[in-house]
Amino acid sequence: GRSTLAVVHAAAVADGAVRAATSDSAGGRAYNLANDFEVTVREFFAFGARGLGVAPHFLPVPLWLARGGLRAAKRTARVVTLGRVRIGGATAVDFLTRDNPFTSERARRELGWAPPVRPEDGVADAFAWWKAHPAGA
Repeated sequence: GRSTLAVVHAAAVADGAVRAATSDSAGGRAYNLANDFEVTVREFFAFGARGLGVAPHFLPVPLWLARGGLRAAKRTARVVTLGRVRIGGATAVDFLTRDNPFTSERARRELGWAPPVRPEDGVADAFAWWKAHPAGA
């Protein structure tokens, strides 16, 4: 839970896109709008839990155990469901255990971009919306 994620609010992306499109200095340059703030995996899930109105319980799991557990779950799901249910692969574990390599510093410096929504609010709001709008309801 200590690695950092690329968490960006849709309002921040929209703001950055408008700034780049209307800035003469942008001149077709690429800008990463990939990290509003440094958000750890643990913080992300804590923010999400707050949005769902639940208290999170964290259990540290060694990487080797997480990878082994995922392999076992994949095999079990394949056998029990006759291949109808698929579980994500090792890339999901990799995603959650590696730091976000991108920076939005160029957008901040050249476009004056600053994220308008803090992650503790945006992530919680997103999870609250998801809870209020269940799929298929």
